[in-house]
Amino acid sequence: MGFVMASEEMMARSGKRSVSLDVEFVFAAWLTRPEVVRALLPPPLEPLEIPLAWSMLANFRETNFSPAYQEAGLSLGAQHRGARGTYCLSMPVNDGQVLVAGREIYGMPKKLGQVVFQANGNRVKGWCERHSHRILQVKLDLDQPPQDARMHEINPWKEPHGNALGRSLTLFNFKAFSAPDWSGFDYPPRLVRFSLRAEHRKVKFCRAEIELNDSPFDPWTEVEIVETLGAVYTRGQTCMGAGQVVAEVEPSRFSPYYLSRFDVYE
Repeated sequence: MGFVMASEEMMARSGKRSVSLDVEFVFAAWLTRPEVVRALLPPPLEPLEIPLAWSMLANFRETNFSPAYQEAGLSLGAQHRGARGTYCLSMPVNDGQVLVAGREIYGMPKKLGQVVFQANGNRVKGWCERHSHRILQVKLDLDQPPQDARMHEINPWKEPHGNALGRSLTLFNFKAFSAPDWSGFDYPPRLVRFSLRAEHRKVKFCRAEIELNDSPFDPWTEVEIVETLGAVYTRGQTCMGAGQVVAEVEPSRFSPYYLSRFDVYE
């Protein structure tokens, strides 16, 4: 591939879906405070009935779009016009190509970070660090049930699709870019909804230990852990679905949520 792609190569790549052939996910859940969710959800997203928060760790062992990589995330349960899903506040990843694609296509709030994912039998643990600060650490015991039986109901992979193994996860992100002269946004910020489809070979609901910390640029402890609910561990195959712009937001209403996507130095 050169700087200018030939038409034959463009045709071959056109419409190609991003597929992860072997990926492990951990979604560890807790209840935070309702006022935290209300303060951190940008409009027009609305809270769920309970103030649900998630930490995510993912180990992408084999994909059709990049070498193996790992990523983490901090999300809130959210809904928009009857569609329920998760809104991601922060998504550190250790691969630059994946960072750029996630931001520019779907609006994911990705930043570079160090992410470690370790699975040893029925013990799974992982952590995420940015600027030498460990902002997330999760430990799972797959032999132990989750702290709260509601984990089976709030499973983010709950929505079925396709065959009996098929599940999908609905995600909300905001696609927004600054104008070159920093006068505002290039266009009104757009709320994007899309689905990550999965076929799981293994699913385990289990006990979780979750620890949040801050770095100078990652205020993760704002999403206070009031009650740990547990976790779901999965391993299988995933495919990124096509995204859809479901709303545009008045720029002045989204601006307060925007700068957290950058490491702002004083």
